[in-house]
Amino acid sequence: MQNLHWLLALGVLLSGCSTEKGLFIINTPPAAAISSHQDGDTVYEGEQVLLMANVSDVDNAAEQLALIWMVNGATVCLDSVPNESGVASCTHIFEAGTAEVSLEVKDPGNEFGQAVVSLTVIPNEAPVAAIVAPLTANTYLQRRTHLF
Repeated sequence: MQNLHWLLALGVLLSGCSTEKGLFIINTPPAAAISSHQDGDTVYEGEQVLLMANVSDVDNAAEQLALIWMVNGATVCLDSVPNESGVASCTHIFEAGTAEVSLEVKDPGNEFGQAVVSLTVIPNEAPVAAIVAPLTANTYLQRRTHLF
């Protein structure tokens, strides 16, 4: 008789369940933050710039996340992988102008997060050289050492 009560109780509980909803897993999107630069920062043209970011995901380890670094829409740093702490890096050489740096992080469940910063890239001017010695008024013999 007690089993019958349990079956009736179970039947009442299950009757309220819809077959359309079922069970599903909630996959939280990963988070990304570019930590090395902020919007409006300046960098120099032609110099290697180290970009750093922090990525995380509540559902997956940092090493399971895929990263896509982009500069002005072009993919860079194809081999960038976050470490176990979620720190990722990318080294890039910028051209003069404005550069939009974005980092997209994607988890195994295809959820993604994104971080974007806009940088100003200052043209790098060529150095200027001036010969200050020897003086043109002096006479020097060839094949001899002369100190200046």
